[in-house]
Amino acid sequence: AAILADAPHFAAINEAPAHLGADPAIWANVGKDGPLDTALALRSNIGDFYLTNPIARASVTMAECSRIFVTPAQQMAAE
Repeated sequence: AAILADAPHFAAINEAPAHLGADPAIWANVGKDGPLDTALALRSNIGDFYLTNPIARASVTMAECSRIFVTPAQQMAAE
């Protein structure tokens, strides 16, 4: 009874629970032609590849990679 109170979809035996992201209306337009703003450059929505997961974010080495490659500081010439 406690499980069904917390997760009522378990009561529906032999039925897959509905998921909002699986609605065919959402996916019907994926891949169809549509307006394209050519003034905007295509780019990745990942801002910092080196810090995309918790293990990498906890890594000193990956923090250094992020610092060097993603947010490069002004490089000083060797004198």
